[in-house]
This record gives sequence, structure tokens and C-alpha cells, in this order.
Amino acid sequence: MLRELQFEEAAAGSPPGAGDLYAADGLLDLGAVRELARLPLPELDYPPHRGGAPIEAGRSIFAILAERDILVHHPYDAFEATVQRLVTEAADDPDVVAIKTDAVSRRRPLGNRRSAAARCWRRQEVFVFVELKARFDEERNIEWAKKLEVAGIRVVYGLVELKTHAKTALIVRREPDGIRRYVHIGTGNYNAATAAIYTYVGLLSADPELGPT
Repeated sequence: MLRELQFEEAAAGSPPGAGDLYAADGLLDLGAVRELARLPLPELDYPPHRGGAPIEAGRSIFAILAERDILVHHPYDAFEATVQRLVTEAADDPDVVAIKTDAVSRRRPLGNRRSAAARCWRRQEVFVFVELKARFDEERNIEWAKKLEVAGIRVVYGLVELKTHAKTALIVRREPDGIRRYVHIGTGNYNAATAAIYTYVGLLSADPELGPT
């Protein structure tokens, strides 16, 4: 390694010597080489990952869920084409009477969508659980919760001593045969950015056993 580095142009003035190479006990801090990963050399990068769309387009997601459950696996199934699609359709659907979810912060697109729903479609009851014990996000979450309340959203705060990790959403919809409840139960955050990186699963369902009455 020292020999190869001596051929670098920057090393012409003072080539590296034995004192520039040292052993480190334990694992290396790979975060220290983040600058290398950010170099503008796209030919050295892996191609960007694009998750699939397991839910067919052109049909209401509610009609599809009325027929079958859908198990999604992020990031292989795109968050935008599954969970976010469910919430987007719910916010725009005149038959949806309530949207209830947890773990929303200002950096999560679902929170933005629910804010829009509360401002533009007052027919819906929008209910959000905001977690207070969220690493690095406590102050942001409190600030965002106040904005949600101003927008007309009902906000409930989590307990400071407890960490809420499971993510759930409930959509209540008025249909010809009565009220039907649609749910999402997932193991990861409601965050499109991290859903493209972290691996977790979620279930979309209209099973009455899962939707509380």
C-alpha cells in the first residue's frame, strides 16, 4: 500500500513512509471513509436500487386489499408504491372518514400528506401518534406535532420512558356494505428515505380481525 501511494501525484513532495502506516485494534471505523464514497465518480458506484411495485396499477388499492392481503418487503418493494400509495389514496378518497397512524415526524412524507388531508379535506378525522422518545428527533417531533395540531390533526403523544417501534396505520372507509377498516402493520419507520435502505416487512390488509372496531 505504501509503495502504491508513492505513485500518487500528491505524494511527490513528501512520499509516505513506514510511520504513515499503523495497526488498529478491533474493527475499523468505516464511517471515516465516507468522503471516498461521496466522490463524484459514478462509474465506481453500484447502480441505484429501485424497489418494485407489487400492487397492480390502475385499480383502487382498497379494491385490491378487499380481495387479498399484501405482504411487502422493503427495500425490495418500493415504499412509495405500497405504504405511501395507500395513504395517498386514502387522503384523496371522499369515502375515507378517518386516517390514524403513529410515528410521524416532519421529515416523513406521511406526516406531510396527513397535514394536507387535514387542511383540504375536513371530512376526514386525521389522528397521529407522535413519539417523544425518538433518537435525535425529540425536538423535531415536538415542533412538528404542534404544526399538525394547528392543521387540525388530533395528536397524541407517546410516553417519554417508552420507545414505540412498531408502525401501524388504520384507515376507516365507508363502503356500500358498511364501514371497512384497512390496516398497515410494519416493523420499520414511516420514512421513504430509510425504507430505501433498511430491510423490514409490512402487511397491508382489510382483514376485520386486524382492524379494531
